[in-house]
Amino acid sequence: MAAAQGSAGVPVVQSVGRALGRIGRGLFTGGSTPARLRLWIGATAVVAVLFAVLGAFGVGRRESSLRDARDAAQQLIEVQDVQVRLVHADALAS
Repeated sequence: MAAAQGSAGVPVVQSVGRALGRIGRGLFTGGSTPARLRLWIGATAVVAVLFAVLGAFGVGRRESSLRDARDAAQQLIEVQDVQVRLVHADALAS
């Protein structure tokens, strides 16, 4: 099985690894201040988007749970109403 090759004949995984290494070195060990700020802005944007997506997922799950609880409560009330009517009918029959 052949590895995926980039345009320069270098495997894609290697080129991505090199790019991440350059980003890490530029972010933590040096590089110009504007370059580091751009990297921090990009990282912050990624974290913000991730936070928003996970927050939306959590809100959706919460709404689904509340809807399920409301449906279960409604069904329980209907069952209790049937039970009360049965007890009342039994009392009248006695």
